[in-house]
Amino acid sequence: MLIRSLEIFRAVVDTGSFSAAAERLHTVQSNVTAHIKKLETELEARLLERRTPVVPTPAGRQLLDYARRIVALCWRGVHSLPCDEFQSSSASCSSSARIASAFCPRNAASAGSAATWAGQE
Repeated sequence: MLIRSLEIFRAVVDTGSFSAAAERLHTVQSNVTAHIKKLETELEARLLERRTPVVPTPAGRQLLDYARRIVALCWRGVHSLPCDEFQSSSASCSSSARIASAFCPRNAASAGSAATWAGQE
C-alpha cells in the first residue's frame, strides 16, 4: 500500500468525485481510478460507492480515519527535517520529492498547503 494511494483515496472522499480528486492532485482520472482499484484489491474490500457524489462504504469510512492519520504523520515526519536535508532526501510522502520540497516548513507561504495535504484543513 502506498501513501500516495491513501492521499488519493482521501481526495476522492473529500471531493466526492474521481475527476475532482484528479484535478486537486494534478493528475489524471485514470491514475486516481488505478490507485483506488489497487487499494480495493489489496484490502479485498469495496471502499467507495461509485455514485454522485462518491461516498465511502463502511470499510472506506474505517480506512479514511487511518488514511488521514497516516498521511498527516508522514507529512509531519518529512517536515520535521531541515529543508536542505529533505530536499535532497528520498523521504517523501508523495511520489515526487519535488512536490515535498515545495512544502518546506521554512516557507511560510506553503503552511496552508502543507496542512491541506496532511488533512488538517
